[in-house]
Amino acid sequence: MDVLAMDVSQDLTVAIEHRHDKEILIHFLTAAAGEPHPLAAKPLLDATGTSASVDSPDAYYHVQSVHISGSNVAWVIPSFISGLDTLQCWNWKTGFLVWERQCDGLAGYTFLDSRFVLTVVHRGQEPLLCIHDLESRADGGDTTAGPVCSLELPRASAGYVEVVHVQSRTTTDSRNAAVPFVRDPMSTAVVLQLAVGRDSEGATSDIIVMIPHRTMYDQIKEAISSSCGTQADRVVEWNMWGLSGAVVLDLPPKAQAAENGGWFVPPDVWPQSFGSRLGLLLCDSPDITSGVVVTVDVHPWAAKCARRYSGHLGHGVYRGGPTASSVDGPSPDVLRRLASMSKMSHALQVGPRIVFPPGQRPSRIITAHDGFAVAFEGDESEVGLRVFTV
Repeated sequence: MDVLAMDVSQDLTVAIEHRHDKEILIHFLTAAAGEPHPLAAKPLLDATGTSASVDSPDAYYHVQSVHISGSNVAWVIPSFISGLDTLQCWNWKTGFLVWERQCDGLAGYTFLDSRFVLTVVHRGQEPLLCIHDLESRADGGDTTAGPVCSLELPRASAGYVEVVHVQSRTTTDSRNAAVPFVRDPMSTAVVLQLAVGRDSEGATSDIIVMIPHRTMYDQIKEAISSSCGTQADRVVEWNMWGLSGAVVLDLPPKAQAAENGGWFVPPDVWPQSFGSRLGLLLCDSPDITSGVVVTVDVHPWAAKCARRYSGHLGHGVYRGGPTASSVDGPSPDVLRRLASMSKMSHALQVGPRIVFPPGQRPSRIITAHDGFAVAFEGDESEVGLRVFTV
């Protein structure tokens, strides 16, 4: 039995058991004791054959990408032949299927809250964000209805845009008195990593799009209040919502380091977000022996506080660690180019220079509420983490 997801605030663990290739069981357990959860109507859910995405009677049946939001648990059932992945959402407390959708070109998904789920799909050569409302499905309505609205992402001037990663963390219920601190749900960001275009040599460039939940709730509110019915065909162009409602980070590749003062973002170091914050590793050594972490924060108060202390009035505000003018960190021009595609206010915080241990390469930047941690290649229990407060 493998653990797929955990929500400590609900003392909930979701685990999967494969008895054989054609049978799959989902366990809803207490996180503390590993016992069947007392609030689950079906602590053991037989998910075998619940989806039409199984390609044939002999097809391997699998569940992946499990997310929890309140009473809802969602997972993806991939199809290895037809290409139509199935996204299912279950109410783990009632044991009922709330919502199901087959997606062609599903790149990822995340909950905005226990009512709305965001899917990222590819429409031709362009990715699309689709927001679905689960509330009308919970009382026995149509579990396959279309999205409330759909949002375009930045387009490539040449080639195509491919979403390679989707991440977000659903905020904990703030009514839980046992939780002393919670992330602001409106400023929590969905983070998309995109590979853009393809030049004559086959190379692509990477961008990261940080979208606060409040931006998507604005689009949801407009769509629901509109007179266009279910809004299944409503597609909002990027220029209409993204330029002022998201932060786009243009990651300088190693091949163009000379144009960025020697600085580049290593493509194999994964940035992990926390709430409204995302830490990026910038290196100026070709062999990645040292670097600095730049934390991007889309919370409006972060930008206001940074403006107060730095006096910078632009969309991107620089503060922290060695300052933007420090000879040991990236120059102000490098930082400006990093977020030059954004009109939304945000804060950039530059951390101290980090010299990595000999023979160890960074693999992840784990963002926290008061800093970040650097993970290295190999078993984390053996190599450990380096933690920084900024």
